[in-house]
Amino acid sequence: MPARMTSFLKSPGAVLNLRSIRRASVPYFAGWVIIFTWLYCYFLPNGRLLFVNGAEGESYGRAATYIWLIVCPLITTLSKADRYVPKTIYSVILALLCFAGLLAFKTGAVALLLQIAMAACVGHIFASCGYGFFMILNNTEKFYSMVLGIGLPKVLLLLHPVIAQHLHGMAYADWVLLGCLAALLVCSAFFRKEKADIPVVGKAPFPKKAWSLMAMVFLVLAFNDVVAPLVLVALKEASGMPLELWYFGGIAAGLFLVVFLQKGFKLNIGLMLNISMALLAMGFVISIAIKEGEQALLLAAGCFGAAYSIGMVNIYYLSGFMAKKLRNLTFYRVGIILSAVYYFFGYGTVHMLGGALPIISIVSVCVVILFFVFSPLFLRSLYEGEWIDDSYRQDVTFESRLKTRLREAGLSPKESEVCELLLRGYTLRQTAAMLNIAYPTANTYCTALYRKLSINSRTELTILFKEFID
Repeated sequence: MPARMTSFLKSPGAVLNLRSIRRASVPYFAGWVIIFTWLYCYFLPNGRLLFVNGAEGESYGRAATYIWLIVCPLITTLSKADRYVPKTIYSVILALLCFAGLLAFKTGAVALLLQIAMAACVGHIFASCGYGFFMILNNTEKFYSMVLGIGLPKVLLLLHPVIAQHLHGMAYADWVLLGCLAALLVCSAFFRKEKADIPVVGKAPFPKKAWSLMAMVFLVLAFNDVVAPLVLVALKEASGMPLELWYFGGIAAGLFLVVFLQKGFKLNIGLMLNISMALLAMGFVISIAIKEGEQALLLAAGCFGAAYSIGMVNIYYLSGFMAKKLRNLTFYRVGIILSAVYYFFGYGTVHMLGGALPIISIVSVCVVILFFVFSPLFLRSLYEGEWIDDSYRQDVTFESRLKTRLREAGLSPKESEVCELLLRGYTLRQTAAMLNIAYPTANTYCTALYRKLSINSRTELTILFKEFID
């Protein structure tokens, strides 16, 4: 595209303003944060295993994780969102009943069945909250729900040893779970009440280059969410050092950096993912040299924490607005299925290698190096698809994105109307008739918008806005 045609296509600046969070979206926003809290406090390795020494019942913990990883893709694949999202309340109620049963049956076959049923409920709830995150929340809501979803569980886990000793009756973990279930009950009641407003995604076409996102999701989820935390757990057990404090410090620093770079410097997602991968590689390299002293372990924990928060916030944010922009059910479902596969791969690889930490770290570093080798190709795909530009929009629907672009170009309301109709394939005479204006007036608007966009023809106009044409 000629330089003169791209002069106004630069990112206009971040729109991640808290005032962009809509009241109607709060249940989906809160539901996403709450389900993240549930998962990281109970299922995933950088949660209870690392912060609470919750190795007891670890074998069941893996089984429960596998259950919700299977149930979630099955629900999204076999049913449509307008069916399974309103029914989330039934899974929440069942989970509450299972929770009450587990207070009475701590061990045994009954307890195992209750735990399995609760894990299946998590799969359904995650599928529903995930659909809300990807297809309903706007960009600002996606960004801040991820910041809270990453930070809140770690704060609750960090407070565990301080609060648990002062509690009587139910354990601290049970209180956290009960709070999550109570909040999800409120959110799911809203899902059911407002089911008519749940968007149904169809089979809109999407660019093949968008599939490159799946490789990025694999790297971030498998390594930051599974491999690195399990390596850190093994290092903590071997050294007896409180690495979770440094890991949390890295997470907090990473979250601050993400917000600071997005709002203050408008740093694009591609560069932030590079920063995350670089920190991840540093953590693995340092973990190989554990004989060098305690400082190395603390630094590795900090690197893993920062890589995790920067990588997770940005990859979910990127996936979120890409999925909403493409509005393709196949793309969305494949993404959910592959994400589950990535977690299975991460768990399977780590447990297959057992305690061979050097091997795990070396292999991980090699994979991250491959990422940097192919990073230019991925970044080029991002720019060609205008994903970076979309990351600074308040939302990515057709109307809002197109209207925002035209407003940024300095077009007047009437010029924007003429431009939109021309892009939809109408002739200038048809446009004049539809807007109830004279043909010479429509021609004047057309000449003006061509001048403002630095183009000379209808063809150039179509090329300039090809991303916005259905």
